[in-house]
Amino acid sequence: MSTHTIATKDMPITDTEDGHQIAASTIDASSSLKKKTSSSFSGLSNLLRITGGFSVVASMSLFLLQGWDAGNDINRYYLLLSQTFLLGLGGFALSYLMKENKGARVFLGLGLLSVSANMTTLGALIYSFLPWDGGLAHYPSVAQWSASDSLSIGLALGSAIAILVPATIFGFKVMARQSAKPLTIVYLLSNAMLLIPIRDVSFSAALAAGMVFFTLAFSVKQCAKNNALHTPEGKFSRLALFVPSIILLVRSTWLYQANEVLYTAMGLIVFMTLRVLALQMSSSSTARRIVELAALPVAMSTAIPAASLFDNLLMANIALPVFALIASALFVEVALRASYTRDKSSILACASLMLSFSFLANLLMDNGILAGLSTCLVGLVVVMMGHWISQRFIVALGITTGLLGLVNVLYGLLENVDFLNWTSLAILGAMAIIIGSVVERHGLEIRQRIKSGLKRVQKIAIEDFKAEADK
Repeated sequence: MSTHTIATKDMPITDTEDGHQIAASTIDASSSLKKKTSSSFSGLSNLLRITGGFSVVASMSLFLLQGWDAGNDINRYYLLLSQTFLLGLGGFALSYLMKENKGARVFLGLGLLSVSANMTTLGALIYSFLPWDGGLAHYPSVAQWSASDSLSIGLALGSAIAILVPATIFGFKVMARQSAKPLTIVYLLSNAMLLIPIRDVSFSAALAAGMVFFTLAFSVKQCAKNNALHTPEGKFSRLALFVPSIILLVRSTWLYQANEVLYTAMGLIVFMTLRVLALQMSSSSTARRIVELAALPVAMSTAIPAASLFDNLLMANIALPVFALIASALFVEVALRASYTRDKSSILACASLMLSFSFLANLLMDNGILAGLSTCLVGLVVVMMGHWISQRFIVALGITTGLLGLVNVLYGLLENVDFLNWTSLAILGAMAIIIGSVVERHGLEIRQRIKSGLKRVQKIAIEDFKAEADK
């Protein structure tokens, strides 16, 4: 049946071969109805696909876990490993035999997550047979996995390689084909870290932090190369890379006593995650600003256990200065990439306040020469930060901090140096000669720099006065 379209004054008419006339709007309405029906069926099919996938996984789990209490840990490990095999087999059947990739992604995504579960269990078996840190006196029974001989460990390791490696390769080829190779390598290496038979909390925390930092950098680099990683499947593939690191941290906090290293590592991980997340957002978005500001309390929370760690390691009362240095360094990192100029100045001002008040408080508790020198240096840093953000108050605070530190140093020298001793006189004389030479050679330059600094401070004061007058 052929059709002819006749244009009328009101609407186009489609004339069929048998003489019937159909309005073009009727055809458009029919097409729109088909699209809506297709969309509703697509949503229903996705819901059924996800529900069915998890139902199949639950069914396989119930089947495999029947008689779970019977036999030894090695047999239970093979049951867990066979679940990954069945998930991969289901994904393969849907993808290559039925040509249905969406359903296959559900199976293969769960299969990728089960790789980490299998490697965690295998790591527990290896640790029970060959603990490099001497073993734990009170290992929780709920997480106890044991192997009796090296042969069973070797067979379990070989079976894991034979099943988990192909499952990972195939999973990433379906989820993110263009980046499948690098994703597979990084994921397998990250999971291999779960096999290291060491349960020391400090080692686990440092290892997890290193894995997270590397994975974050890798993820950012891959996203720049491959836009497909921004799709839901690509995002899942990237998130899967962090599963081994999360397992390491959870295992350390749940099974073992946490310490300052673990808390510091967790704080740094959260801080770096927020920073990477912020940098992926638009510079003008409100969400990015919220994420940037959320990183500031995380920075302070990270600096607290880090300062305590240094204080314990060095056996000295330096917790307050170390806290200020670490927190301020993280604040500066946020400020350098802040999306709003006003936030940048405010963050740097807060960092300057932390540095000055922390070192001055430390000077009151410890009035030694070393504390005075460090306070002088911090004062200079605060002065430079004040110049950077054009804040007269911060410049004045830095000068005050530096002068108080210098007074403390001079007082310590006068109190502890015997000026009647020939050694002291010789040192003072040598210092005077050196200072005189420096003044003679660079005196004009030093004087010019001081004048420039004073003019800069005066300019800042004038600008602040004008800004207040305009308000």
